Amino acid sequence: MPAPQPTTPARILVVDDDPAVRFTLCEALEDAGFVTEAASDGREALARCLQGAPLDLVVTDLVMPGGGGLALIAALREAAPALPVVAITAMVDGRHTAQALAAGARECLAKPFEPAHVVRAARAAIGG
Repeated sequence: MPAPQPTTPARILVVDDDPAVRFTLCEALEDAGFVTEAASDGREALARCLQGAPLDLVVTDLVMPGGGGLALIAALREAAPALPVVAITAMVDGRHTAQALAAGARECLAKPFEPAHVVRAARAAIGG
C-alpha cells in the first residue's frame, strides 16, 4: 500500500480594510490549518490573485475604500472563474448580500459573526 501523500494546506486571501478584522480572520483560518495572505482593498487583492501563488479561496469584505468586494468578485469571475469567493459585509439590508451572490460569491456572511463561521464557509467553498 503506498504511503499517503502529504496534503498542501489551502491558500486563502483575506480582504478587508479593517486591520483588526483581517488579523482575526487570518488567525482563525490559520488555526484551522489554512495558509492565509491578506490585502486591504480590492485592487491589492486582485493584483495578488493575478500575480501571486495560486489561491484556493478569497474571503472579501464588500464595502471598502480603494476597490470594493463587488468589483473584486466581478474581476475574479473574468480572470479566475473557478476561484471561489466568500463575501462578508456589515451591511445587513440584504441588498449587498444579494449583489454578492449574484456576482458569484458562494456565500455572504453578515458582520458581526464568529470567526468559526468563516472557517465553516471556507471549508464549504473549497469543498472540504
